Amino acid sequence: MQNATVPNGAVNQQPNPSQKEIYDQLIALLGKPRRTLEDSLSCGELLSSLKQANPKYGGKWMPSVRAELERHDITMSRDEGYRLIKFFKLFSDEKGRELIAELGGRVRWESFVKILPVKDSTKREAILRQAARERLSIRQVQALTAEKTEYRPARGGRRPRRLSGHPNRALRDLRALASKWTLVREAWVGEGDNALQQAARLKPEEITDDFRANLQAMIPVLVEMTRSTGQLASELKALSQTLEAPKA
Repeated sequence: MQNATVPNGAVNQQPNPSQKEIYDQLIALLGKPRRTLEDSLSCGELLSSLKQANPKYGGKWMPSVRAELERHDITMSRDEGYRLIKFFKLFSDEKGRELIAELGGRVRWESFVKILPVKDSTKREAILRQAARERLSIRQVQALTAEKTEYRPARGGRRPRRLSGHPNRALRDLRALASKWTLVREAWVGEGDNALQQAARLKPEEITDDFRANLQAMIPVLVEMTRSTGQLASELKALSQTLEAPKA
């Protein structure tokens, strides 16, 4: 058997007899050219069993599993492994299995991946049923997920106040927001051990689905902020020049 390259952090160990049976099933499922949702659920269950069988290895159990799979010419990324486990965790009960059986063939695995960070089971089911009913693309499922999980104040909680459109008050609000943004930017990319550097050092077991989802959600927000703030800066500059120009 050809030796595979052991991923960084992997524990170099051979599977025991009970684990070998799990690996055999996992290899057979991951090796399928077309994997069903039920297959993915089984993969998640098998990976969960391997994780529970290696508690003393902490975050190193996943590299070890990947190394063993690679010895059998099966490639599974770390992210895929954790997604399969989360998929099993969310849909392994009776209701979840019934939903998978009902939607299988109409909703792709990639669409299920997009809703894994959604904590509310009712919202997950609503998104999946709409995806099946309207034959949504993966991108549309991602957009629908963002829409359905958009933050809303708790019932009875205070809603953010509506900002004034009066120039003086609007300018004060703009200055307050800009000062906060300066602090946020400093926290992320400022000198020293900033948030960006710390995030790059996170271990696999420290990276939650919520963190991934929030990180992905912020990218288009910041892109839009860059576009809109640039436009606002140009318009404010033009306004300033207009106000400073001598009146006829």
